[in-house]
Amino acid sequence: MSVQVRKYYWIDRSCNELGNGDVEAYITEARHWARRAYDRLRSRRDTDFARVFNVIFKTPKSDQVPYPKPSLWRLLNGTQPKAEWVATIHHVLHLLHDFSHNWSRTPHREMADVRLYFNAGAKRWVSIADGRLYDPVNHVYNSSNWDDLTDSEAVTSFVLPCTPAPGRHENPQRVTIDLLPPDYSTPGDRFSLAQIDPDAIATLGIHGLTRAVLPRVLLHQFMRTRAYLLDDFPGDDETAGWEYCMRRRKGEAAGCAESIAMLGLWAGLADMRPAGKKRGGFTMDRAWDLIPGGWDDEHVLRDDEGEGVIRDGGTGKWDVRLRGNGPVHGEVRFYEDMTGNSPY
Repeated sequence: MSVQVRKYYWIDRSCNELGNGDVEAYITEARHWARRAYDRLRSRRDTDFARVFNVIFKTPKSDQVPYPKPSLWRLLNGTQPKAEWVATIHHVLHLLHDFSHNWSRTPHREMADVRLYFNAGAKRWVSIADGRLYDPVNHVYNSSNWDDLTDSEAVTSFVLPCTPAPGRHENPQRVTIDLLPPDYSTPGDRFSLAQIDPDAIATLGIHGLTRAVLPRVLLHQFMRTRAYLLDDFPGDDETAGWEYCMRRRKGEAAGCAESIAMLGLWAGLADMRPAGKKRGGFTMDRAWDLIPGGWDDEHVLRDDEGEGVIRDGGTGKWDVRLRGNGPVHGEVRFYEDMTGNSPY
């Protein structure tokens, strides 16, 4: 599926048990984050959000080195001609604009590109002889096991049968997203940034906000769908979280679903302020700019085949062992003189 065309999602009624029962509101919040991130990245005055981009993607906005599409995209679509590679900033802006502008809800499951369910694994998925799981409702496969359907925060499934199901008129680009953790149905949990006391944000840090805020999970999972096919890196114990995001190197970070999800979360934080403050927002510590080393992480780059190539001279700006490296450690700061445009 190409980006920049109208796409549709469908919400199963099992999602009525999720949070406040309004999954549409969480998707709307995730899309709003994407739109705000897009606006801030296009602003020449927003140096604070440019720093967020730099830390997440390990390269500044000005970097024009082109990269191929993510490895998942290439696995399903074949080698991408080098002439079609794009710089990280253009790739990210394209994703943010498309997600924020080109999705709509539909009441018709069969026409939806994405179908969302909550905690419905045991009710819908069945084991088949080859060890995979099969969804007879949406006619998709998943190579995960039952543990993945109970221990993960969400699972995206998009493997289709070789032949269409008899009598079906299903969207050939269909994907299912199963939102799984039981924590999301616990009364009183904070699922939206709007439900979190701004005075508590600095204390929570990005680690405390990562799993508490459902729009981040949704943004990550939408980036895994056929519209974008961004990567997870299952070699890590997890495929989400700030530490996981910080382990993604230059080039690799651009194709990572969690990189976009985290960028969106930081965009949401940039528009918040503590009680009594009439201006400003939350962002990364500006002292990061003073850490020695280049603004471009060249410790690991992709070669022409998209594989990792080790180079000498990695910069200290992404060194988790460095004391005082607040952004890499997930610290959040409030600045009254926050740069960039405000929605207020």
